[in-house]
Amino acid sequence: MNQRIWMSFKIAVRITFVILAPIAVLWAVFFSLTHDLSIGDPVGRDAVFIGERARQEIRLNLPMTAHGLYAMNGGNWSGSITYWAFSCATVEECWAVIESERFPLRASFQPWKPSKYAVVMQGPAFYGNDEKTPLWDVNGIRNGAVYETVEKYNDGVGCRRMTYWAIDFDRRRVYYHSESGGFPCDQADSPRPVDSDRT
Repeated sequence: MNQRIWMSFKIAVRITFVILAPIAVLWAVFFSLTHDLSIGDPVGRDAVFIGERARQEIRLNLPMTAHGLYAMNGGNWSGSITYWAFSCATVEECWAVIESERFPLRASFQPWKPSKYAVVMQGPAFYGNDEKTPLWDVNGIRNGAVYETVEKYNDGVGCRRMTYWAIDFDRRRVYYHSESGGFPCDQADSPRPVDSDRT
């Protein structure tokens, strides 16, 4: 009798292992995809990169002279969050990187002014002090150009994505932020062209 119970117990253990092992493997794969273990991000969904590693994450045609590189790519199923920042050798080089994207055009930029959105002015720190970095410092801009817009949904109801570009002429630094969800629609206003003498 005892031997029969022992055999039943061993069979039950094996069946349990066969069922749970694949589940454990799938969970490990899912966890590694949603958590950047190498960065040690406290949120577990945002990947932060600096230096040359950030160059691979910044999907722009960066010159080799670009430095002070920073990238944060995050978000979840309901939206995305992107912060990029880098410094250039010259202001014209900064413009060249942006213009290689073909949009926004230089004429679409306005003279520098602070953003009305905290996610821009506070930068990654908006999502927690652990994300704060001196590599995102739009508050320090005194002389520069900015482009900021919020896109409407195709059906015209609500808004979906905010896009932000800024160039700090004094520090020759570019800031880019893109985020989806939760933004009020901008009222139509005609941007003033940037004075080329200021660059």
